[in-house]
Amino acid sequence: MSNTLELNSSGFGIELEGFILGPDGKPLSRINGDSSYLALSRALSNPEWLSAELLSCQAEIKTKVHDGLNQAIDEIVMFRDMINFTL
Repeated sequence: MSNTLELNSSGFGIELEGFILGPDGKPLSRINGDSSYLALSRALSNPEWLSAELLSCQAEIKTKVHDGLNQAIDEIVMFRDMINFTL
C-alpha cells in the first residue's frame, strides 16, 4: 500500500467564502431563530456546494472540478447568484 497521493487528472475548481449580512451590512448570526448558515442551507435545499465555516454568519461555496477555468467561474457565479436571490 502506497502512502503517496496519486493524481490521475487535473482541472479547475473555485472556493468562495463570504459573510451572510443583514440589510444594514453587518454580519447576521441568526435568521428566524436559526443560525444564518443553517437557514440559508435549508432555503436552498441543503446543496452539496454550500458548507459552513467557523462563524454562523459565514458560508463557503465551491465548484466541482472543471476542464476549463471559465466553466468553474460560470458555476461559482451561478451559485453566488442563487444565494443572493435567496437572501
